[in-house]
Amino acid sequence: MNELFLGMRLRGLQYRRVYAEASFGFAFRAKPGCAYFYFLATGMGKLRNENCEIQTLSDGNAVFLQWLHGI
Repeated sequence: MNELFLGMRLRGLQYRRVYAEASFGFAFRAKPGCAYFYFLATGMGKLRNENCEIQTLSDGNAVFLQWLHGI
């Protein structure tokens, strides 16, 4: 992962590894001009966007979200 992030030349990178059990959720507020990368190593998950559309995620899925408002 570190090589991937370095290759993207990201500034202000914050990295966290989270282990979660079933029935656990996360909420992230959009920060204008910031991008978010999520990687699901094992298990399954759901991603709900601001329109309440749900995407099912599974082992090895990666998600890159970019908020452009305010740039």
